[in-house]
Amino acid sequence: MPGERGRRSVKKGYEGEAEMFGVYSPDTGKVYLVPVNEVPSGGDVILRPLKAKNNQEKGVRWAKDYEI
Repeated sequence: MPGERGRRSVKKGYEGEAEMFGVYSPDTGKVYLVPVNEVPSGGDVILRPLKAKNNQEKGVRWAKDYEI
């Protein structure tokens, strides 16, 4: 569109606007409730439903810990 060239999209966090947000996973058929303060500002969070093939667990957010 004209006039939008050079514009960058800015990711905005929910800090100060919400305490938690819900996420539905069609893969597991479950809903997860994630506290906003556990999400990096403007970042992403990955919830692991299963153990990694390389058995890494450091820094992993387990989906079962957020399941409602």
